[in-house]
Amino acid sequence: MKVTFSPHFIQATVLGTPRPQGSLERTRYGLKYYNQKELMEWRHEVMKELVYNRPDGWDDTAAISVTPAFFFARPKSHYGSGKNAHKLKPSAPEHHTNRPDADKLIRGIGDAIQQAGLIRDDSQIVGWGNWNGSNKFWADGDRLPGLHVQIQALK
Repeated sequence: MKVTFSPHFIQATVLGTPRPQGSLERTRYGLKYYNQKELMEWRHEVMKELVYNRPDGWDDTAAISVTPAFFFARPKSHYGSGKNAHKLKPSAPEHHTNRPDADKLIRGIGDAIQQAGLIRDDSQIVGWGNWNGSNKFWADGDRLPGLHVQIQALK
């Protein structure tokens, strides 16, 4: 469902496992990302949602601020077993400190924003926000793995 707040604000949610913009590796055909296929599929889904949620009157020359939140499924080892299989262990980490790195996830979103036509160059991204000091979270409760992003055009 498309929700438009103003011509200066975009909010989008993309379900799936967030993929980082990884490092380039040299192949006999040139340079490519080590996770090329997964990255391109993820980026396509992000771009599709951004284009869908782009409000009328959006200015692709404006400076923007981006606040992404990446949600990841917890591994089964974070949960109990048997009748406690649905309960989080007390030892389960509160913060997502596993790979992928937040900076590589953010870099991939910046490129998706540009490729979706919301900006002409990723140098227009003048700020990256966070939620309570973080950009990576566990997909707990009703939250599914994926991305929630807010983009604010600055005047």
